[in-house]
Amino acid sequence: MMDDENWTGWLAINLLLWLLLLIVLIVTNVRLSLQDKSEGIPAKKILDKRYANGEICKEEYEEILKNLGY
Repeated sequence: MMDDENWTGWLAINLLLWLLLLIVLIVTNVRLSLQDKSEGIPAKKILDKRYANGEICKEEYEEILKNLGY
């Protein structure tokens, strides 16, 4: 069986790693949330670009706009 000192050391390392993972996930979530509000690309802008490049026809363009609520 493992000694108590070794077991508590591994427990401390494990808890620190979980805490680090939690911090990384929170920071990532906050950054993505802020990015969505400030730098997000509206669907209409992407759709307009695809229509201008000829990737979709006029009927598809109008149908997607209607589905998006524009």
